[in-house]
Amino acid sequence: LRMLKIGLPEQPSHAESGTALQLAAALLARYRSQAPQVALVPLPGDATIIDGPPQPFERRIVVKEGGEEGLSLTGGADPQLLI
Repeated sequence: LRMLKIGLPEQPSHAESGTALQLAAALLARYRSQAPQVALVPLPGDATIIDGPPQPFERRIVVKEGGEEGLSLTGGADPQLLI
């Protein structure tokens, strides 16, 4: 893992912000020896995916309230985890 992108609404709720922080901390601890970069990406409107092609060894997670509860994969050929 070289890069983790976490997508959040432009004005995230406390729950969304807290979840993103916990994810980043957990993944940085897990992949500590690889020193991955973490980037927060604002999502426009009702978007549930981070636009653009991912780089090698990049993972993308979208944290967004609303819709169905739970986890799902979105993004088609370039899957992203939606929480």
